[in-house]
Amino acid sequence: MGEMSTDTLAHLFEPFFTTKPAGEGTRLGLATAYGIVAQSDGHIAAYSEPGLGSTFRVYLPPVTAAVEPVVAAATGPAAGGSERVIVVEDEDHDSARSGRPNQ
Repeated sequence: MGEMSTDTLAHLFEPFFTTKPAGEGTRLGLATAYGIVAQSDGHIAAYSEPGLGSTFRVYLPPVTAAVEPVVAAATGPAAGGSERVIVVEDEDHDSARSGRPNQ
């Protein structure tokens, strides 16, 4: 049902730790979340019980300083034209749907 062993819980936030088969996922999701929360002086707690599944709780410190709203400056079209966008997928997709071969 989604519960984790105590061994899995002990390694949960380590980069590249996974319980998935080889080739599935990047193995960085929970390590990345942990890093972001830790940089904010927060904490992530993971709980798991057989038959009940797993729960993650994220604790962040309160904001005590005044927060100034950010207003985006109005600008024209973005300059450019020589950029290249690279999309990397870690799952096999059906190229027939897009009409283009996977590259």
